[in-house]
Amino acid sequence: MAAVALGIAARSMIGHWIGNALPFVTLYPAVFVAAVLGGFGPGVLATGLSAVIALHLYIDPAHSLALTDPVARFGAALFTISGLATAWLGEARLRAQRHMSRALEEAQKTTMHAEGEATRAEEEAVKAEEATAEAEMAAQDAADALERQLLAEQALRRSEEALADFFDNASTPLHWVGEDGSILRVNQAELEMLGYQRSEYVGRHIAEFHVDQPVIEDILTKLLAGEVIHSYPARLRCKDGAIKDVLINSSAYQPDGRFMHTRCFTRDVTFEKQAHEAMARLAAIVSSSSDAIISKTLDGVITSWNAAAEEIFGYSASEMVGQSVFRLIPEALHDSERFVLEQLRKGRVVEFSESERIRKDGTRIWISLSVSPLRDASGAIIGAAAIKRDITEMKLLAEHLRETQRLQTVGQLAGGIAHEANNQMSVVLGGTQFLLRRADLPPDARTDVEFIRQAAERTASITQQLLAFSRRQAQQLQDVDLNRVVESLEPVLRRSLREDHELVVRLGLQDGLIRADPRQLEQVLLNLTLNARGAMPHGGRLTVETREVTLTPESQGGKERLPPGRYAALAAKDTGCGMDAQT
Repeated sequence: MAAVALGIAARSMIGHWIGNALPFVTLYPAVFVAAVLGGFGPGVLATGLSAVIALHLYIDPAHSLALTDPVARFGAALFTISGLATAWLGEARLRAQRHMSRALEEAQKTTMHAEGEATRAEEEAVKAEEATAEAEMAAQDAADALERQLLAEQALRRSEEALADFFDNASTPLHWVGEDGSILRVNQAELEMLGYQRSEYVGRHIAEFHVDQPVIEDILTKLLAGEVIHSYPARLRCKDGAIKDVLINSSAYQPDGRFMHTRCFTRDVTFEKQAHEAMARLAAIVSSSSDAIISKTLDGVITSWNAAAEEIFGYSASEMVGQSVFRLIPEALHDSERFVLEQLRKGRVVEFSESERIRKDGTRIWISLSVSPLRDASGAIIGAAAIKRDITEMKLLAEHLRETQRLQTVGQLAGGIAHEANNQMSVVLGGTQFLLRRADLPPDARTDVEFIRQAAERTASITQQLLAFSRRQAQQLQDVDLNRVVESLEPVLRRSLREDHELVVRLGLQDGLIRADPRQLEQVLLNLTLNARGAMPHGGRLTVETREVTLTPESQGGKERLPPGRYAALAAKDTGCGMDAQT
């Protein structure tokens, strides 16, 4: 209806130009628009309404619906037919459009459904892909987990094999003991140490192989209580009956707090203990030795110093360890010591018959020594050990022996001379006695002969003393007066001393009769005098006395060297240097 109204309005606007001609010119578009937009019904309505309005307004007679003019009738018929055709065409178009719309809608729906299905399919595909990926990942994870499990099992097997190999082939003896004390497992090293076969060892109680039962009982008690054993000393019995000294290190294997077995490491210390005991014995020997045993480096630095070294040299160990051995050696002998050290570097044993050394107090002593190289475990020479013995007293005794031997030689020579002189004096005495028996001998001559006889008797007495000294005469015990023996020998004793020596004789014995060999007494007195002379190099006094003494057990220090009673004593005392405590 709006299209018709617009068509009439447009016809009215152009009406002053065209008049009543072309009454349907603006109404065709209205019918077309109505038919196109509304279809057949609106198209027919627009056609009829337009035809009525055009007849009423623009076809003569005006304002009438009568068609008198054939042309007008033809135009109205043509307009009506064309309008109806247009309405039909519009309807057809609308139907086609609606069909197309429905088809398009169906197509869109189908497309949308297809797209939805495609989307769902894609989503399902994505989900399927994701599920596939997850499944693949799960499968890969499962494969990885399986591989890891296999690797772990292989590693566990290798670890168990390595542990078993370590246990069985370890160089340290190992064994396991159960809660009841029975041996569960043992390695080859322990079997070889004790000499048993595996069948003789495994399954038996561990206490059967221990020498000291309280020891193994204490070990098992501690292990069952969860304690760890460190270096526990024990003794094990070998198959051949030998005893092994061992140190035991052990702990209990207790998974989840439940005791399974012990883990015992056994170390054989038999040789170490024997070596330690040997070294202890050696140390005791070194410590108690009367010889100085000193060790030193190849540079002469002292590393050990025993008690005898302290006794001989006067230095304590703390004073000498770390000091140079040259401290003990006279400077003139330093080159000799350097030569010794050089010989030791070459591995040679150096022996001295004797050498001089210096004590702490500055006095010189004579020692005999032997020096040997010290080697370490590899055989390399690292130092030297010296054994030194103080031979000072021995040398003094040797010197005294030489002096005694010299005196003995002199005595033998004197004895020979005395024997010959005694023979000659016998002739002289015999001659004088013959002359003195003559009654016709003049008084002056008799006096001279008497002097000759007395001189011969004195000379014979001296020769008798020399013969006694030289021991050419056998021991002859007789009753002698001790005072007379001393008096008769006094001239000889004085001549035996030097001019700066004084001899004092004190005869305090009242009844000096004793049973002895006078020649032996004279020799004793002469020896004492010679010893006194040697002890007084710068002059002094020798006192010889006789006296009576009464001996009792108490006066002899509780030891009866002589039966108790009265004795005659002969004593000699000098003012010389005397003897030291050691002598």
